[in-house]
Amino acid sequence: MSLEEIAPEATPADTLSARIAADLGQALEEALSDRLDAVAEALGEDDPTEMVHDVRKALKDYRALLRLIPTAEAKAARTAASQIARTLSAARDLKAAQDALEALRDARLIGRAEATAAAGLLAAEIPPDAALPERDTVSAFLETARAALADGLVAAAREADVLAGIAKGYRRARKSPDWSLPVAIHELRKRVVIHRYQMSFIAAFAGTGAGRARKAQRLRDVLGLHQDIEALKPRLASALGTEHEALISDVAGAAREMQRRLIKEAKARHAALFQRPGRAFAARLSERIAAPR
Repeated sequence: MSLEEIAPEATPADTLSARIAADLGQALEEALSDRLDAVAEALGEDDPTEMVHDVRKALKDYRALLRLIPTAEAKAARTAASQIARTLSAARDLKAAQDALEALRDARLIGRAEATAAAGLLAAEIPPDAALPERDTVSAFLETARAALADGLVAAAREADVLAGIAKGYRRARKSPDWSLPVAIHELRKRVVIHRYQMSFIAAFAGTGAGRARKAQRLRDVLGLHQDIEALKPRLASALGTEHEALISDVAGAAREMQRRLIKEAKARHAALFQRPGRAFAARLSERIAAPR
């Protein structure tokens, strides 16, 4: 009896599953290279603030996709990208504080005069060009990252179980935090960011998941504003001093009320976005990816 006669025949579903896995691995490889290209493109921008924003955004996307590869090399690549991102965070401090004050003003929790006064004092505390990163440092990271991609990450990406990685990210983001702890809310924001970029990757690959990615981005925006306001609090106290106690009191009270509203909205968005259990989400995602094929 031949091997063909005793071996179980591959079903169309089995063949399709293998084909999808192979295609996803190749798409992941290409996406990682694209994200590094995006970092390089952002690095060439003239405006330092825009450069920092766009480099950070591309790095978040890159790190989210690296999480789909369960190897030591991928973890090392994520660590290197995180270190570069941390060098950029200080340069964003002033922008984050300004964004928080604008949000308080737009919500009519403080007046325009109060927002302008607080922003002026913060600008004096944190100069606009403070802690701007050396572009050469990011360029050196790019060179190393591209070498690591060619050296081993390409093969690892092709062999990765991408859908399993996305399901894992979903389960992590689905966990509800202790909403009374700012640090727990901040950790949730990072998990939601990962899910958002991974779903954008799937949307580009299979044409499904774009709506979920947009909803995750809206949740991320809410959580991000909560974090901006949290980071604003100690900077206000440090920047304003005792001669501006009335302004400190008004802005601090507005910040507490704004965060209360943000948490209420985030809870609702999180519950709606992550309503399905992890197993049900993974099964539905697999079906939708396979459907066009």
